[in-house]
Amino acid sequence: MENVHTTPKETGSNLWIGVGYFFAVLGGIIGIAIGYNYRSKKYDDQTRRHGLYIIIIGSIIMAIAKVMMTSR
Repeated sequence: MENVHTTPKETGSNLWIGVGYFFAVLGGIIGIAIGYNYRSKKYDDQTRRHGLYIIIIGSIIMAIAKVMMTSR
């Protein structure tokens, strides 16, 4: 008989998730770093999903900013 003991996963701080979205919208590496941190397996599924969204938003905004800066 296996002893399957799972520890509950952490929920991310709403403040830091909000900060991550804020910096992602600004196109900063800080937002992407916060998103990357929240993608780790120690967090619950909802927090990990927020981390993915933060990474995607930050990456898209950074790509748009780079295109706009190089097209001048």
